[in-house]
Amino acid sequence: SGLGIVPTPSGQTSQAAQTTKANVESGLKALDKIESELKRDPSVLLRSFVTGGLAGRTFITARSEIIDVLSRLRTGAALTENEEKFYKGQLPNQKDLLSPETIKYKINLYRELFNRISSSQLSNQNITNDPLNIR
Repeated sequence: SGLGIVPTPSGQTSQAAQTTKANVESGLKALDKIESELKRDPSVLLRSFVTGGLAGRTFITARSEIIDVLSRLRTGAALTENEEKFYKGQLPNQKDLLSPETIKYKINLYRELFNRISSSQLSNQNITNDPLNIR
């Protein structure tokens, strides 16, 4: 159809579905890494930003991976500067240091997003050009 929907034949996984699945898995793995880094050392949130990233390179790398995954899920188009700023603000950052509830909420937002995308793939629904439903 003209809506950018590509049906997946029953019992087969399209290349687009395989790519989306790999991206979702990468995003979920990065979220797990952020959680484990915060559990291991809650101060990594502050130190990774204050010391130029030397103290929290793994944390920063995981945050960057999530932003990269979001970009890839948006049909490979680069995020605008404003979109990137928005998504970074939605991930745990130094402003959330005193609010473990906010950190957990932000991580869960992304986990739910990635799981929703994954579920739509697994349920063999039609694949759109915009799995994030942004456009």
